[in-house]
Amino acid sequence: MIKVIPVSPKIGAEIQGVNIKTLDDAAFRVVYQAFLDHVVIVIRGQDLQEEDFMAFSSRFGELKPHMTKKAHHPRYPNLMLMDNRILNTQTGEESKTASPLLVRIGNVWHTDTSYDYITAKATGMYAVNVPSVGGDTLFSNSYAAYDALPDSLKQKLEGRSAAHIYGGRLKRQQERLEEENKNRAPAIHPMTPVHPETGRKSLYFNDGQIMSIVGLEPAESDAIIADLAKRTASPDGDYRHKWQKGDVVIWDNRCSIHCATGDYPANERRTNWRSTIMEFGWQPQQQHQQHHTPQYSPRRSTRLRLILLQRIRYHTPHQKQKQRENQIVEHKPRPLHMLKLLPQDFCCRKGKHTERNDSQSIPAHDPEHVKTTQRIQR
Repeated sequence: MIKVIPVSPKIGAEIQGVNIKTLDDAAFRVVYQAFLDHVVIVIRGQDLQEEDFMAFSSRFGELKPHMTKKAHHPRYPNLMLMDNRILNTQTGEESKTASPLLVRIGNVWHTDTSYDYITAKATGMYAVNVPSVGGDTLFSNSYAAYDALPDSLKQKLEGRSAAHIYGGRLKRQQERLEEENKNRAPAIHPMTPVHPETGRKSLYFNDGQIMSIVGLEPAESDAIIADLAKRTASPDGDYRHKWQKGDVVIWDNRCSIHCATGDYPANERRTNWRSTIMEFGWQPQQQHQQHHTPQYSPRRSTRLRLILLQRIRYHTPHQKQKQRENQIVEHKPRPLHMLKLLPQDFCCRKGKHTERNDSQSIPAHDPEHVKTTQRIQR
């Protein structure tokens, strides 16, 4: 029998009585509902191969390779091989002791893939090797973080978006990226989104990847980011997960943040398989449709708004039609020899027939001649 046992008042639940290799659809519905209700689910004591873990992760959504190719599993690109000894999974380069870079990965509060144009729905992790002490993961509930904000700050963040890049303002860990990903345009995401499945509003904030708040002056943006960082950071979070070998943990990136402690002995090995889980039917984007709005001086900003307004005013279909109606088209007089190409007995103007009398000769310099020429041209 499946049991769902909360592990803290705000976030997380341990699911007991589950073998994920033989989980049927009815049992998975219980697991998935616990995922929505508790944001983080823990299933202990699983003996898995890579295929088993990928199959379970793919029941939550579609799997996607992580941006850092150096961390891809050598046989399964949809998995991230997180090993404190392996510097490059593609070449097999290892270090005798834990790499400081790999130890400190994730040791700031963050949500996964906020730097990407389409963010991950969830993240899955399976513990292969666990150190004797340390290496815990802290989790915090972003629903509760939003609910705890003062009303004035909620109003200030309402409708706002933030720009994110890999490594954030300090560009941490960008040495792990390939060259084509080091200078990507920022990804823009709403700061107080509504969860697509639960309908609850949360604070989408990633202190590890955020650059700025779009549309605010740099000083105000930095002040709000610093304030939110203090509000969301916590020494122990809402739940501290102490890893055991065979643990499977799935967390909802849409309404949570997490942080790795990185406090385990450097001579001990820590290995995890990690899956990045997207929404079903997601489509990759090379570039986000929105772009980070540059900050301009008030004078320049006003000039740009006027220019854009003018362009919009004179490029809408209605205004184009109005322009055509009011436009006075000036025709250049045609040479007199062109008159010989017209019929001899009449000329046409707006569907009306006007007789032409060739016996009446009109001098070229006569004003009546000019009027007749213009009438024929029209």
